[in-house]
Amino acid sequence: MSRWYDLEPVGEEFFSTAAHRFSFPIHLRAAADDVWTELTGPDPLRWVTRLRAEYTTEQPFGPGTRRSVVVGDGLLRLREEFFHWDDAERRHAFYADQATIPAFRSFAEDFRVTDAEHGSTLHWSFAYEARTGLGMVAWAGRPVAKLIFADFVRDTRAYFGAAEPAAGLSGGAAA
Repeated sequence: MSRWYDLEPVGEEFFSTAAHRFSFPIHLRAAADDVWTELTGPDPLRWVTRLRAEYTTEQPFGPGTRRSVVVGDGLLRLREEFFHWDDAERRHAFYADQATIPAFRSFAEDFRVTDAEHGSTLHWSFAYEARTGLGMVAWAGRPVAKLIFADFVRDTRAYFGAAEPAAGLSGGAAA
């Protein structure tokens, strides 16, 4: 049985204040409503080979919805709580309240799906703070984190179909 470590809850501001932030605008051929339906369906993120996610609360979903996630081979598992959920704007955000490795003080993700001329854009953001004493390890691990997140993006583009972004847009900004 895995040991679970508690993480600190965060809010909206965390996506602009966390020490480690990654943001990926993913330009897709699929319509925004179709992408949102997949993200909020019974098997969310099933196209991401390194993730297995399932909602653990019943619909209708909204703030307070819970989900469990297994990353990779299962060494890292997360229990998540959504603090923002708006179907009309096709956006939700969560923080992890527990993890099976003691690396994070806080961890959160934000998903926004917007209409675009080419189909849609999924704005997928990650933010985290390292547990006390692990700051240097977290900074050293940023390239690995970016590679893992880039895999998520690649799988998403493959599943929904990649579309050319509008002039001047690119993915993978890190802060």
